[in-house]
Amino acid sequence: MQKREETTLVLSPPARSRMKRVIDVVLASCVLIILSPLFAIIALAILIETGMPIFYRARRIGIAGRQFTVYKFRTMHVDAEHRLPQLLHLNLGGPHMTRIPNDPRVTRVGRVLRRTSLDELPQFWNVLRGDMSIVGPRPQDLREVELDNAYQRQRLQCLPGITGLWQVVARHQNDFDSRIELDLLYQRQWSLWLDFWIMIRTPLAMARGINFNHRADAGKMPVTVDMALDYPEVVVNREDHQP
Repeated sequence: MQKREETTLVLSPPARSRMKRVIDVVLASCVLIILSPLFAIIALAILIETGMPIFYRARRIGIAGRQFTVYKFRTMHVDAEHRLPQLLHLNLGGPHMTRIPNDPRVTRVGRVLRRTSLDELPQFWNVLRGDMSIVGPRPQDLREVELDNAYQRQRLQCLPGITGLWQVVARHQNDFDSRIELDLLYQRQWSLWLDFWIMIRTPLAMARGINFNHRADAGKMPVTVDMALDYPEVVVNREDHQP
Protein backbone atom coordinates (compact mmCIF):
# COMPACT_ATOMS: atom_id res chain seq x y z
CA MET A 1 0.00 0.00 0.00
CA GLN A 2 1.41 3.37 -1.01
CA LYS A 3 2.06 5.80 1.79
CA ARG A 4 0.12 8.99 1.62
CA GLU A 5 2.33 12.07 1.86
CA GLU A 6 1.24 14.86 4.17
CA THR A 7 1.51 18.36 2.77
CA THR A 8 1.57 21.63 4.64
CA LEU A 9 0.48 24.87 3.03
CA VAL A 10 3.26 27.44 3.37
CA LEU A 11 2.66 30.89 1.92
CA SER A 12 5.55 32.65 0.21
CA PRO A 13 6.51 36.14 1.46
CA PRO A 14 4.76 37.87 -1.49
CA ALA A 15 1.63 35.79 -0.87
CA ARG A 16 1.68 36.64 2.83
CA SER A 17 2.05 40.33 1.99
CA ARG A 18 -0.93 40.16 -0.36
CA MET A 19 -2.94 38.35 2.30
CA LYS A 20 -2.01 41.06 4.82
CA ARG A 21 -3.28 43.70 2.40
CA VAL A 22 -6.57 41.85 1.85
CA ILE A 23 -7.09 41.58 5.61
CA ASP A 24 -6.31 45.30 6.01
CA VAL A 25 -8.84 46.34 3.38
CA VAL A 26 -11.62 44.07 4.68
CA LEU A 27 -11.17 45.02 8.35
CA ALA A 28 -10.69 48.74 7.66
CA SER A 29 -13.85 48.82 5.52
CA CYS A 30 -15.83 47.07 8.27
CA VAL A 31 -14.57 49.46 10.94
CA LEU A 32 -15.37 52.56 8.89
CA ILE A 33 -18.90 51.33 8.12
CA ILE A 34 -19.81 49.87 11.51
CA LEU A 35 -18.35 52.72 13.55
CA SER A 36 -19.67 55.54 11.34
CA PRO A 37 -22.21 56.58 14.04
CA LEU A 38 -19.34 56.86 16.53
CA PHE A 39 -17.42 58.99 14.02
CA ALA A 40 -20.41 61.35 13.86
CA ILE A 41 -20.68 61.58 17.67
CA ILE A 42 -16.96 62.35 18.05
CA ALA A 43 -17.10 64.95 15.28
CA LEU A 44 -20.08 66.64 16.93
CA ALA A 45 -18.33 66.68 20.33
CA ILE A 46 -15.23 68.33 18.82
CA LEU A 47 -17.36 70.83 16.93
CA ILE A 48 -19.32 71.84 20.03
CA GLU A 49 -16.22 72.28 22.21
CA THR A 50 -13.71 73.97 19.91
CA GLY A 51 -15.27 74.26 16.47
CA MET A 52 -13.57 73.40 13.21
CA PRO A 53 -11.50 71.63 12.03
CA ILE A 54 -12.69 68.18 13.06
CA PHE A 55 -9.65 66.32 11.77
CA TYR A 56 -5.95 66.79 12.37
CA ARG A 57 -3.83 66.28 9.27
CA ALA A 58 -0.06 65.84 9.36
CA ARG A 59 2.67 64.71 7.00
CA ARG A 60 4.27 61.41 7.96
CA ILE A 61 7.01 59.21 6.55
CA GLY A 62 5.94 55.73 5.43
CA ILE A 63 7.49 52.75 3.74
CA ALA A 64 10.71 53.47 1.81
CA GLY A 65 10.62 57.09 2.99
CA ARG A 66 7.42 57.93 1.10
CA GLN A 67 5.51 60.89 2.56
CA PHE A 68 1.75 60.78 3.11
CA THR A 69 -0.94 62.65 5.03
CA VAL A 70 -2.15 60.93 8.21
CA TYR A 71 -5.63 61.65 9.61
CA LYS A 72 -6.70 61.79 13.26
CA PHE A 73 -9.51 63.39 15.20
CA ARG A 74 -8.24 66.74 16.48
CA THR A 75 -7.46 66.52 20.19
CA MET A 76 -5.70 69.87 20.69
CA HIS A 77 -6.61 73.53 20.42
CA VAL A 78 -6.05 75.02 16.98
CA ASP A 79 -3.03 77.05 18.15
CA ALA A 80 -1.22 73.99 19.57
CA GLU A 81 1.77 74.20 17.23
CA HIS A 82 2.39 77.87 18.09
CA ARG A 83 2.31 77.11 21.82
CA LEU A 84 4.67 74.12 21.63
CA PRO A 85 7.99 76.07 21.95
CA GLN A 86 6.79 77.46 25.30
CA LEU A 87 6.24 73.93 26.64
CA LEU A 88 9.25 72.03 25.32
CA HIS A 89 11.06 72.32 28.67
CA LEU A 90 8.37 69.99 30.09
CA ASN A 91 8.85 67.33 27.43
CA LEU A 92 9.62 63.86 28.83
CA GLY A 93 9.90 62.12 25.46
CA GLY A 94 13.36 63.27 24.44
CA PRO A 95 14.28 64.67 21.01
CA HIS A 96 12.31 62.00 19.10
CA MET A 97 9.01 62.15 21.00
CA THR A 98 6.80 64.86 22.50
CA ARG A 99 5.31 63.73 25.82
CA ILE A 100 4.22 66.70 27.95
CA PRO A 101 2.42 65.74 31.19
CA ASN A 102 -1.02 67.39 31.51
CA ASP A 103 -0.44 69.16 28.21
CA PRO A 104 -2.58 72.34 28.37
CA ARG A 105 -3.00 72.28 24.59
CA VAL A 106 -5.20 69.16 24.78
CA THR A 107 -8.94 69.81 24.89
CA ARG A 108 -11.39 68.08 27.26
CA VAL A 109 -12.78 65.97 24.43
CA GLY A 110 -9.23 65.36 23.28
CA ARG A 111 -8.22 63.88 26.64
CA VAL A 112 -11.00 61.32 26.38
CA LEU A 113 -10.11 60.50 22.78
CA ARG A 114 -6.42 60.07 23.61
CA ARG A 115 -7.06 57.97 26.70
CA THR A 116 -9.22 55.60 24.66
CA SER A 117 -7.19 55.95 21.41
CA LEU A 118 -10.39 56.86 19.57
CA ASP A 119 -8.53 59.77 17.97
CA GLU A 120 -6.74 57.16 15.82
CA LEU A 121 -9.93 55.87 14.15
CA PRO A 122 -9.63 58.04 11.00
CA GLN A 123 -6.36 56.26 10.23
CA PHE A 124 -8.42 53.33 8.96
CA TRP A 125 -8.92 55.60 5.94
CA ASN A 126 -5.12 55.66 5.57
CA VAL A 127 -5.20 51.86 5.64
CA LEU A 128 -7.75 51.78 2.80
CA ARG A 129 -5.57 54.17 0.79
CA GLY A 130 -2.57 51.88 1.23
CA ASP A 131 -0.51 54.41 3.20
CA MET A 132 -0.68 52.31 6.37
CA SER A 133 -1.47 48.83 7.63
CA ILE A 134 -3.58 47.99 10.66
CA VAL A 135 -0.49 46.52 12.37
CA GLY A 136 3.02 47.94 12.03
CA PRO A 137 5.43 50.50 13.49
CA ARG A 138 3.94 53.91 14.23
CA PRO A 139 4.29 56.41 11.33
CA GLN A 140 7.13 58.86 11.88
CA ASP A 141 7.24 62.59 11.24
CA LEU A 142 10.01 64.17 9.17
CA ARG A 143 11.82 65.61 12.19
CA GLU A 144 12.01 62.20 13.84
CA VAL A 145 13.38 60.53 10.70
CA GLU A 146 16.04 63.21 10.34
CA LEU A 147 17.24 62.41 13.89
CA ASP A 148 17.29 58.64 13.28
CA ASN A 149 20.49 56.75 12.58
CA ALA A 150 20.79 53.99 9.95
CA TYR A 151 19.77 51.28 12.39
CA GLN A 152 16.64 53.14 13.50
CA ARG A 153 15.62 53.92 9.91
CA GLN A 154 15.13 50.20 9.27
CA ARG A 155 11.59 50.82 10.53
CA LEU A 156 10.87 52.39 7.13
CA GLN A 157 11.15 48.97 5.48
CA CYS A 158 7.50 48.13 6.17
CA LEU A 159 4.17 49.93 6.18
CA PRO A 160 3.46 51.91 9.36
CA GLY A 161 0.48 50.75 11.39
CA ILE A 162 -2.35 51.97 13.61
CA THR A 163 -1.30 49.50 16.30
CA GLY A 164 1.78 47.38 16.82
CA LEU A 165 3.97 45.44 19.19
CA TRP A 166 5.11 48.65 20.89
CA GLN A 167 1.53 49.79 21.53
CA VAL A 168 0.64 46.42 23.03
CA VAL A 169 3.67 46.09 25.31
CA ALA A 170 4.84 49.66 25.95
CA ARG A 171 1.79 51.87 25.44
CA HIS A 172 2.60 54.32 28.26
CA GLN A 173 6.40 54.10 28.07
CA ASN A 174 8.49 57.16 27.18
CA ASP A 175 11.62 55.12 26.35
CA PHE A 176 12.29 55.74 22.65
CA ASP A 177 14.98 53.03 22.45
CA SER A 178 12.51 50.38 23.64
CA ARG A 179 10.07 51.52 20.97
CA ILE A 180 12.78 51.10 18.31
CA GLU A 181 13.67 47.59 19.51
CA LEU A 182 10.05 46.43 19.55
CA ASP A 183 9.32 47.93 16.10
CA LEU A 184 12.32 46.17 14.60
CA LEU A 185 11.52 42.96 16.47
CA TYR A 186 8.08 43.01 14.84
CA GLN A 187 9.66 43.43 11.40
CA ARG A 188 12.12 40.57 11.90
CA GLN A 189 9.53 38.08 13.15
CA TRP A 190 6.44 39.25 11.31
CA SER A 191 3.70 36.75 10.50
CA LEU A 192 -0.04 36.91 9.90
CA TRP A 193 -0.55 35.15 13.23
CA LEU A 194 1.50 37.83 14.99
CA ASP A 195 -0.69 40.51 13.38
CA PHE A 196 -3.86 38.82 14.63
CA TRP A 197 -2.35 38.38 18.08
CA ILE A 198 -1.46 42.07 18.29
CA MET A 199 -4.97 43.05 17.13
CA ILE A 200 -6.45 40.92 19.91
CA ARG A 201 -4.06 42.30 22.52
CA THR A 202 -4.52 45.96 21.53
CA PRO A 203 -7.87 46.59 23.30
CA LEU A 204 -6.61 44.63 26.32
CA ALA A 205 -3.52 46.82 26.53
CA MET A 206 -5.66 49.95 26.18
CA ALA A 207 -7.98 48.80 28.96
CA ARG A 208 -5.35 47.57 31.37
CA GLY A 209 -2.68 50.21 30.76
CA ILE A 210 0.10 47.63 30.45
CA ASN A 211 3.51 49.21 31.01
CA PHE A 212 6.85 48.20 29.56
CA ASN A 213 9.62 48.37 32.17
CA HIS A 214 12.96 48.73 30.42
CA ARG A 215 16.07 47.97 32.45
CA ALA A 216 19.29 48.50 30.52
CA ASP A 217 21.35 46.74 33.20
CA ALA A 218 19.01 43.81 33.80
CA GLY A 219 20.95 41.13 31.94
CA LYS A 220 21.87 39.74 28.55
CA MET A 221 18.64 37.97 27.59
CA PRO A 222 17.43 39.10 24.12
CA VAL A 223 13.73 39.81 23.82
CA THR A 224 11.55 37.61 21.60
CA VAL A 225 8.03 38.09 20.32
CA ASP A 226 6.72 35.42 22.71
CA MET A 227 8.31 37.21 25.67
CA ALA A 228 7.03 40.60 24.55
CA LEU A 229 3.46 39.34 24.19
CA ASP A 230 3.34 37.09 27.24
CA TYR A 231 5.00 39.32 29.81
CA PRO A 232 4.44 43.00 30.67
CA GLU A 233 8.14 43.26 31.60
CA VAL A 234 10.84 42.25 29.12
CA VAL A 235 14.52 43.00 28.78
CA VAL A 236 15.89 44.50 25.59
CA ASN A 237 19.48 43.68 24.75
CA ARG A 238 20.94 46.31 22.39
CA GLU A 239 24.52 45.03 22.27
CA ASP A 240 23.91 43.13 19.02
CA HIS A 241 21.94 45.91 17.35
CA GLN A 242 24.09 49.00 17.59
CA PRO A 243 24.62 50.84 14.27
